[in-house]
Amino acid sequence: QLHGRVPDVLLTNEGGRYIATTDHGATDIDGGGHGDMGAPLDYDGDGWLDILSGSDDHGHWNLFKNQGGDNHSITFRVGGSPEGTDPHGAEVFVSANTVTETLFRRVGSSGAVHSQGLNNLVHFGLGEHNSAVSVRVRWRTGEEAVLDNLPVDETHDVGTTSLLP
Repeated sequence: QLHGRVPDVLLTNEGGRYIATTDHGATDIDGGGHGDMGAPLDYDGDGWLDILSGSDDHGHWNLFKNQGGDNHSITFRVGGSPEGTDPHGAEVFVSANTVTETLFRRVGSSGAVHSQGLNNLVHFGLGEHNSAVSVRVRWRTGEEAVLDNLPVDETHDVGTTSLLP
């Protein structure tokens, strides 16, 4: 049983190193519940991940808008495979000439408690990298799609659009 609200911890990526902070403005410290779930999403389509945070025990939902900054990102809306397999579980790999490692995400739910369903938007923070990137998507059937020279700071469709929500 929690006896008071404490600030939520947010991990921020500072050049490949994650820093834990509670000074982020995304905690409803006066709310009636406790923050035990949250999900990043770009609710307004501006390319910056915002935070949807919920509280159990008579709490409510809070949407915290990211005000942006100077870093870059790229988002993919993953659809079905060439043979029609839905995007759930698809693996997305992003590579760029100035990023030392290949970045990886898996298509699935947003991961918050009480969350089910499919979030087929896959977001990658790229820091200062601002030139074109390549993406490889591998569906759970082994089918793959590769797209090269994609501009950053945009959302790109990958896969069969008839399966996109």
